[in-house]
Parts: sequence; C-alpha cells; structure tokens
Amino acid sequence: MKKYFCTWALAVATTASAELTLRQIELAGRGPVADAMQSVAAFQMQDYGGHAPTDWKAGTFFSGLAAAYHATGNPDFLRYATDWGNATKWKIATNNFLHADQICVGQTYLELYEDGGRTNPAMIAELQARVDALFNRDTITRAEIGHAIWKDAERPFTGRNLWWWCDALYMAPPVLARLAAVTGDPKYRELLHRLYWDATDFLYDQDEQLFFRDESQFQAKTANGKKVFWGRGNGWVYAGLIRTLDALPPDDPQRGKYLALFRELTQGIMKYQQPDGLWRSSLNDPAWYPAPETSCSSFFCFGLLAGINRGWLDRATFLPVALRAWEGLLG
Repeated sequence: MKKYFCTWALAVATTASAELTLRQIELAGRGPVADAMQSVAAFQMQDYGGHAPTDWKAGTFFSGLAAAYHATGNPDFLRYATDWGNATKWKIATNNFLHADQICVGQTYLELYEDGGRTNPAMIAELQARVDALFNRDTITRAEIGHAIWKDAERPFTGRNLWWWCDALYMAPPVLARLAAVTGDPKYRELLHRLYWDATDFLYDQDEQLFFRDESQFQAKTANGKKVFWGRGNGWVYAGLIRTLDALPPDDPQRGKYLALFRELTQGIMKYQQPDGLWRSSLNDPAWYPAPETSCSSFFCFGLLAGINRGWLDRATFLPVALRAWEGLLG
C-alpha cells in the first residue's frame, strides 16, 4: 500500500544519521526500491516464458507482485499478475489435495478478485471449494496431505498434522484470513485460528523464539551441537504473519496473539543477523553453513520493514537492522 511505502521513506529520513550509512539511506529511497522491484519482476516473468504455474513458488512470487502493485501503483505488476491468473483459469493444483502449498496461489487470486471489484466469482470459486473441504473433518490421511514427515496412514485433523512443516504457515493462513474478509464469513477465520495455534504450539520453541522446520528436527543438532532452526523456514512464518495480520479485522479477538508472536519472532531472528546484514541457513549456528542465505534474509527484511511501517515495531530499534539487510541483499 502506498502509505507504507511513504512511511518507509519518512522513517529513513528521520532516523539519526549515526545509525545509518549514506548508502543505506540512498538504497532505501523510493526510486531504488521501485527499480529493484521492477527488475526482479521482469526477470521472473521472462523466466516463466509464458507458462502459468500454480505451485508454491508461483504463489509466493505473485503474492509479492500483487503487494508490489498496491505499494507502487505500477500497472506492469497488476498486468503480470492478472495475465497469469487468467492463464491459470484460476485453478488450484490437483495433486496432494490438502497440502498447504496447493492453495498458496489463492492469496493472489483473492487480491485480484478484490481489485476487480469482486465482480468475477470464478476467480475464487475453485479456491473456496478447496478450502471448504477442510471443514467437518475428524481425520486426515497421508495420501491426502502428500510428502508429510509423519508416516502414519491417518492422523487426527489438527493444525500440527495438516500444517506439519513451518513453511505452511505462509502458504495457507493468509488465504483463510483473506477469504473471510472477502466473503464476510467468519468460519474461515475460526478455522484459521484453530489450525494455526495448534501448529504453532507444536513447532515453536518458546526458549529460542524460533520455529522448528518439522517434528524431525525436535531432537536434531547442528555440527556444533545446537538446535536446528532453518532460516528460510522461519522466514516463511515471519512473512506469513504479516500477510495474515493484514487480512484480519482490528476487532478479531485473536489479532493480539498473532502480533505478540510476530514481536517474539522478531527478537528471535534479529540477534542472528550477521555483519554483512544477512542471515544464514542455520540461524543460530551460522558457522555450520556460512554462505549468506538470501531467501530468509529477504523475508526478514520484508517483515521488519512491514512491522515498522504498520507501527508494530519500534523504528529506532529495528530500522537499522532492516536497512543493513536491504543493503546486503542488493549487494
């Protein structure tokens, strides 16, 4: 949204110069940020070469593209996303019926449906049917979920068994939150809350304020004997919280709980930023895989700036962290 873009620029301009370098301030200007968005979008669209995938990678890219359009008003971003949605015929992948990855594209379908004045229900019809299949279930089979780390033929239908890996907390929760907002039906938020907090209770380490990737990591150790916390996995959760919160109404009784988790996760993440501004694949043991990891760093940079712009994080504390990350990402 444009107001967040402007708030970022204002935050940069009013932060004490001792905390930021001139290069960081220049890179955070509206022009350089918009140019970076345009460059990335054009590259990815060319790489697709006219294909219209509906996997989690496309779902993630186009959700970012829709957000970039709302932030900048650049019509290219809207055109890219709309052309893609039309080419997919607003379909959801059919394999692994209940796997969260399959509905990630729904985030963009819902945003484009709203942008179009909610005049074409076909844009969200298949998505809504897929989500409606989550209601009134007692069990889930491994065949339905696909590639689950758990090996039982069947398990109870709970958040920890449906969204069994932390990436899922980006893929699916924003869909449920936005579907509730678009349709006006609170049942989608109620389902979101039930599933989300069960998955979080299962995967979140309160002491470290970080998420395990899945249950196979609970007892695992790094080469240096530390717990295993995957950088990109925590990035998925962090960015997913922003997108979920953006779709929750101010009076939702669970909203404060999501905000509290976002702030806790911020504390868990920021202490592992490395001198180059980026994070590593193994968050708490960067020496294990010392190469910079741009996926998680991008998520963390986005989450920090989004939190600042929405008033959820203190600007003076977190803006220098975010802009070090942005500088590191741009190289």
